[in-house]
Amino acid sequence: MRRAGRGEDDPDVLELRAELAVAHQVSGEAAHALRELAEVCRIAGRGLGGDDPRTLAMHARLADAFLAAGDPYAAVMVHETTVAACRRVWGDRARNTLAVREGLAAACGAAGDLPRATELMEEVVRDYRILLGARHPHTLTALARLAGLHAAADRTEGAVEAYKEALARATALYGELHPRTLALRQELAETWLGAGHAEQAVPLLEHVLSARGAALGEEHPDTLRTADSLAVAYGADGARRKQVALYERTLSARLRMLEENHSETLQSYDRLANALDARGGRKVSLRAKAHHGRVRTLGEDHPETLAALGRLASARLEAGDRNEAVALLRRLLDLRRATGSPTDSATLRVLAALAQIHLHDGDTARAAAVYEDAYEQACAVMGEGPETIVLLERALAHLKSALGPRHREVRALERRLARPR
Repeated sequence: MRRAGRGEDDPDVLELRAELAVAHQVSGEAAHALRELAEVCRIAGRGLGGDDPRTLAMHARLADAFLAAGDPYAAVMVHETTVAACRRVWGDRARNTLAVREGLAAACGAAGDLPRATELMEEVVRDYRILLGARHPHTLTALARLAGLHAAADRTEGAVEAYKEALARATALYGELHPRTLALRQELAETWLGAGHAEQAVPLLEHVLSARGAALGEEHPDTLRTADSLAVAYGADGARRKQVALYERTLSARLRMLEENHSETLQSYDRLANALDARGGRKVSLRAKAHHGRVRTLGEDHPETLAALGRLASARLEAGDRNEAVALLRRLLDLRRATGSPTDSATLRVLAALAQIHLHDGDTARAAAVYEDAYEQACAVMGEGPETIVLLERALAHLKSALGPRHREVRALERRLARPR
């Protein structure tokens, strides 16, 4: 009624449509949101003018929607046009212009253009400091984003410097235990951890975990995510017992709070299994639960389920159950062939794992037969050609490395590959 009565180019109607589009985006209807926002921008540009502040605000929302939908390149294009218009209307250092410039820098980072993104964000931080001051929340947000860009580009020194400044500002502005302060402290810790300095990360993450546990509860999702990061740091710092104990704690909490087959619970099974010693049945049990949970929730042939099946086969092999490991790998090989190319990298890795088991047992004939069977099946599907010959070439490289260049299986493969086709 409102839209029909007041006209489609009425500013209030356009604002309402934009808000509804954002609501669709939040609810997961990205395509619908993008179509609606693009239409709103078109109408606003025609009715209000391309340089009208309300039109520019609509375009900024459209760019953000592209970024949220996973299309940073489109977001960059829209932001660039909007930045140029904002500079004409308000100037380079107006608050509205700075907000769009910040969005452009973030979109460039998401598109993989980290040098440009970093340069743009450094300029935004500089201009926020001039316009609003170093302690303003907008300056703090841009500084944290700059730190993240430095970290993404593996510029640890720049990232640590920016995170430390942002953390100091946040502590002064919000207090030691504010969620934003704790988030920055965790980001600083994870930057140290990613750079191989677990000893720097551990005390920071212990502080965040204690504060979040006291404020939110031990089983709050944010608390559990911090515990997972701390467990990684413990492992990197050589504190394996602490790592296992913390993963046990997070797994128990997720089993209480979430469904057994919830994605975060399944990830907790995997993390704990990764930290455990190969001996004993616990690791196999965890891998089995992680795999079966994904079968039930995602299906047997989902990529995550296939990866979990491979980890279960490895756990069986580490535990000494070679027959079961071979059976699981053969099942994985069948599923890989059914869902992908017979010669793709994932299938080749399974073939190599099967052949390696037979080589370890001293059965070179069965090791060679693994590749031979795969080659024959691939030829039946694709015909003999460069894509299938790669299986024999991979077999030659594998067997030559394991058996030496003079072994009969290696020489037989070399003669076979030398034959004209």
